[in-house]
Amino acid sequence: PLFPYTTLFRSQLAGIIGKELKDRLDNITVVAPGRIVKYQDNDVSWQAIQRPALAKKFGADYLLQVAILSYTLRESGSQTLYRGNMLAEVVLFDSSLPADKARVWRGDVEATYPPQGHPVGRINDNLGQFRVNTERLFAENLVKRFRSYKVKVKK
Repeated sequence: PLFPYTTLFRSQLAGIIGKELKDRLDNITVVAPGRIVKYQDNDVSWQAIQRPALAKKFGADYLLQVAILSYTLRESGSQTLYRGNMLAEVVLFDSSLPADKARVWRGDVEATYPPQGHPVGRINDNLGQFRVNTERLFAENLVKRFRSYKVKVKK
């Protein structure tokens, strides 16, 4: 990532993205986020490894790389109003391809929560839940980029 996010943050965001992938896409297995974060924390040279080789270290056919470009929970210019905004560059690598051809998809993904309407005042809102809602919306927007996306049906 471009910012030094904590182990806990990376695990939680990866977990939210992984859950959304499993809920919305068919025939997918997601490597446990804790395994990946632990590997990153224990091997300082992990970023130098070619992405197909890194995917293979985890027994994965694909590697989804999320590089956060910006993330804020406050309305621009305000100390008291919340509006979550997250922007990331996302790249999908196919581990069966040579490193120079392995990048099979790339896109910028953004989420703004709440998606419509006015910022939420901090007096009546839980910042932790607000953060989770922003990250869930980001994960949903990311997964929508894949064509076999399934729509959740409310019962």
